[in-house]
Amino acid sequence: MQLKGGEAASVGWPDLVGRDRELKEIRRWLAAAGDGHGGVVIVQGGAGIGKTRLVREIAGEARARRMTVRASEAGELEQTRPFGAICDALGVSPHSPDPALAELGRRVEGTGPGPGALRTSRWRSTT
Repeated sequence: MQLKGGEAASVGWPDLVGRDRELKEIRRWLAAAGDGHGGVVIVQGGAGIGKTRLVREIAGEARARRMTVRASEAGELEQTRPFGAICDALGVSPHSPDPALAELGRRVEGTGPGPGALRTSRWRSTT
């Protein structure tokens, strides 16, 4: 089954179990966003605890409310890339066709002009 925008519906996904508290809290954020109050929800935790399933459930609900959903993921190997998951979700890249996103991408990578450039070496893990 497909939703608008080509996203697959959660048909075939197992029911969420033991996530009532999390669903209630995230739905509260969705309602606030629908009322014009911005925010960010970050889902994190160990492998295999159901993060992907929870995010798919909420993303489906947000899309059903005609909200724009941006999502990304990051693994441990991306610790040296500052704001990497956020940049991916928002399309920030030095190679973006949008000049503003391209400029921001250059600054995040430390190749943009001026003192405002973010230097990736400040963010590198020493481990």
